Amino acid sequence: MYAHAADLRVRSTFRHLRPVSMATEAAIRNFNEDGLGSLLEGATKLGPDRFGAVYTLLVRAAGALGIEVPEAHLCPSTRVQDVLALGPVEAPILAIPAGFVDRLGPGELLATLGFACGQIHNEHTPLLTTLYFLNHTSNTALRWIGKPALIALSAWAERAAISADRASLLVVRDLNVARRALCHRHAGLSRLSGEFDADKFMEGLSAGNVAGDREDVLRLRRRLAALEIFARTSFYRSGLSSAPTDGSAAITLGQCEVETSVLFSESV
Repeated sequence: MYAHAADLRVRSTFRHLRPVSMATEAAIRNFNEDGLGSLLEGATKLGPDRFGAVYTLLVRAAGALGIEVPEAHLCPSTRVQDVLALGPVEAPILAIPAGFVDRLGPGELLATLGFACGQIHNEHTPLLTTLYFLNHTSNTALRWIGKPALIALSAWAERAAISADRASLLVVRDLNVARRALCHRHAGLSRLSGEFDADKFMEGLSAGNVAGDREDVLRLRRRLAALEIFARTSFYRSGLSSAPTDGSAAITLGQCEVETSVLFSESV
């Protein structure tokens, strides 16, 4: 399995953390009663005859990971700034920013859908629903009660993203495309235009010339570095149609985990 070891380890501890389990029960109950609520207002459900090209990419992403094609909606709501995979494990729903269709190329859109399908494949959706619920609830008392769960889930989320990033790469099978897709999504819808150059953005990121919240930038750098490490594994390379041209030796998943863990203990 390709999942990041720290993601698996933290999720295992959540089973014994009552604040997290209580918050998850409340979030899933709220989801089942209200679904995605205002997020799906004006949304279009994907299907073969509705945004068929996007649906085909979704089918491809789900098939690559061996999961059922999830229910997915294109959402015009400004509250959906990135792809969201929410809901219970047995009935997840994807909310996809409508702007992605026009502003991401087919490869980057496939990588993005692969990321979301990776969240479903790794059964992240109940915890992601809880995190979304705690971040967006207007109930002050509930936010206060759920604060321990919010802190724990926020710390887990980056580790979970490493697993989903790996799924994205396994789906698209192109490291550059997966990295560009991640940078486009990080830049936000407001900057997803013809003027945004993901390659120049990554150059600036490496040189420390990207504006933004320091912690957000550091998280993105870690995720990009983690993707590059995973791309060197024999697990990933075994599915490539041609061998890497750089001549580098493949590493094991165990070595990948060791190198990835270092990213969280030092600046990259």
